[in-house]
Amino acid sequence: ASRGDPTAGELLARALRQPVLPDDRLRLQEAAQLLGDQAVVALARWLVAEQPARLVDQLAVLRAQPYGEAGAALLRALDDARDGELQAALGATLFVGGPASAEAVEEALRLPGQGLLAAALRYLAAYGTAADLPALMGLFDRHHPMRGIVLALVELIGPAAIPALEARVAEGDDDATLYGLERRLALLQATTDRPRRPAGDA
Repeated sequence: ASRGDPTAGELLARALRQPVLPDDRLRLQEAAQLLGDQAVVALARWLVAEQPARLVDQLAVLRAQPYGEAGAALLRALDDARDGELQAALGATLFVGGPASAEAVEEALRLPGQGLLAAALRYLAAYGTAADLPALMGLFDRHHPMRGIVLALVELIGPAAIPALEARVAEGDDDATLYGLERRLALLQATTDRPRRPAGDA
């Protein structure tokens, strides 16, 4: 199979529908590099969390070339994954997937009707950064039932979240909403401002 052959990506994906030997995985990675986007599209259709051994092989081959366009498929697999190691592998693959993967996570927050919101939140619990704050605060404003979870994720980001919380408090809101925002803000500020204990103290 070669680049330009419309069946090449499907042939590659079909070869990964069962566990493969290490040498075979290496050859499939090389084939994926040659096929590029064609391999990504085909593999993304077959990321199934119910078959962990196969999915580990698929992820290894997928990572052989830029795979950001598989972001939504990775989130779907993460949503289905119940094995902790598999969840970690999927999250790490998303994390190093580049801007397109980040856009898939942002879109999942922006469009919860796609059914990927829970997976995106699970991912952000492990890998959220300050770059995710605009999308998280947008979700906070649009999706009121998720506000407690969103604020917990914002707090996990740490002191880098302080400016975003300060800005949102300054916008004003009802008393209950402001209380939740101010509480998280105070916790982060206390952590940041806490004086360090001298090394010799108990």
